[in-house]
Amino acid sequence: AAWSGSGYAVAWVDGSSGHSQVYATLLDADENITHQDIHVSETTFSQTGPSMAWIAASSVYQLAWSDTRSGTRNEIYGAQLVPDSTVYNNNLLVSGSSTSNMPSLAASPNGCGLSWIDYRDGQMEIYFALLNYYGSKWTADTRLTENTTEKYSPDCVWTGIEYGVFWYNKVVGNIYSIRFQRVSGMGVPQGSAVQVTEVGSMAMPKGAFAHYGYLFSCVGDGNYVEPLGCASPYPPGCPSNLLAYGVSGTTATIAWQAALDNYTDIAYYAVY
Repeated sequence: AAWSGSGYAVAWVDGSSGHSQVYATLLDADENITHQDIHVSETTFSQTGPSMAWIAASSVYQLAWSDTRSGTRNEIYGAQLVPDSTVYNNNLLVSGSSTSNMPSLAASPNGCGLSWIDYRDGQMEIYFALLNYYGSKWTADTRLTENTTEKYSPDCVWTGIEYGVFWYNKVVGNIYSIRFQRVSGMGVPQGSAVQVTEVGSMAMPKGAFAHYGYLFSCVGDGNYVEPLGCASPYPPGCPSNLLAYGVSGTTATIAWQAALDNYTDIAYYAVY
């Protein structure tokens, strides 16, 4: 599901036609259905795992899903859905000689971050790319993972300044751990991936971002929820003493006194 600010869209897979196909329904802010059972992309091949996000810059819902229309492998396709139920910009997002699936979208002001599982390197790896507000690929595919273990179910989150991607790694048998990678707003990985749970049966992560940092949930050894990036429920103090010098018509040098936080490091500042 996704929220536009004035309504909802819900996407799912339906197999009643004999093939698994992506459908969507639109609702207003009071949850009244305005357009029902919209067939997003009609093919005779199976489609699975739809993800959806609202792109404010173009006032459309962006969808992505795994599609078998190549006949030999899964690829990632996308389309855009307008609140009047029109579907357009139906295009191939991730192709190649190997399978790609499990897409996850997170909307930013001007487009989307897209993460997915890709087999192009001989094993299951997590990849990332940016889409523009027309739903077309904006950056090259970037590999986020660098080990030989199997990875599953990436979940992409937008923070307001960067993306965060969660997934789970297979350790051995049915033993897994949740891992996390920061990605800049330009699609560049920030540092290395970190393990954010103990090794166990943790799987299927879902992430979110709010005032004090990330929050993720997963299933396995019981339902599990944990904050990430904050050791305290209290926000840091505001930065102060902003200075600007060397000011011209197009540039300025700025400095400020760092924010005070007794609990954890400051990850970044957003300058407006």
